[in-house]
Amino acid sequence: DPLTVGTTVILMFYQDRLASYTPEFVDVRAQVSADYANERKRELFIAKGEELKAQLQNSIDSGKTFSEAAAEAGLETKEWVDFTFQAPPDDFNYSILSRLAQIPVGGVSDMVVARDQGSIVHVVSRSVPADGIDEEEIESTRKQIASLNSNLGQSLIYSDMVRDELIRSGLADAQ
Repeated sequence: DPLTVGTTVILMFYQDRLASYTPEFVDVRAQVSADYANERKRELFIAKGEELKAQLQNSIDSGKTFSEAAAEAGLETKEWVDFTFQAPPDDFNYSILSRLAQIPVGGVSDMVVARDQGSIVHVVSRSVPADGIDEEEIESTRKQIASLNSNLGQSLIYSDMVRDELIRSGLADAQ
């Protein structure tokens, strides 16, 4: 049966069906340990992201710039002056695009994790372009960005699933 996720339909094909069984612990110990370590690492990474968000927001609220607060936290920063949705910079983490509209001016985003890298965004200001784009066009662009971001997110998930399966089956090396 096809799996429907939003407006995407996913079909999965399999070659063979294996009988269900519970393996001996000794046979799966290495994989269980690796899975546990990876999950624990992910949990700690997310917790660190929440801690950093609070630290950065507190520093900004007390009058520091985002760059100053990030430097104190030991973070690398990138700044995009005159950022626009119509032409985002090449080195921008596109998984953040759909969330930008939800971050208030002066606010700090939750950490977005993509490919084992976390990104936190601070919105300094927001304005409507001088050429007078109407609300309908803005909403249409937001929907397009949300759709692209959703597709990118799904693509990253599928890519990770395929990579994990290739590693698990011995067809690729863990890196």
